Amino acid sequence: MTTTNIHGRRIGEDHPRATLTDQDVALIFAMLDERDAALERWKGEGMDAWQIDNALTLTGLSYRLIADKFNIDKSTVFKIASGARRSQTTE
Repeated sequence: MTTTNIHGRRIGEDHPRATLTDQDVALIFAMLDERDAALERWKGEGMDAWQIDNALTLTGLSYRLIADKFNIDKSTVFKIASGARRSQTTE
């Protein structure tokens, strides 16, 4: 069954130009949720930006490392996180 938005247009992995599966995007969202929780925790602990950047790299939760895991550009991860990509809902 093809996934469509409220206008009947194909979305998600059913879109002809999709490069990620819906499962991949779900995994990216899960990693982004984990990243957000870690950021809140580290900010609450008083870590500065440099320490947070290092911690993101060590935990594999930087946009660059998430992108590397899925062979995509880090701007794509940012667009998914900000809602610019994969933000449509089904009908």
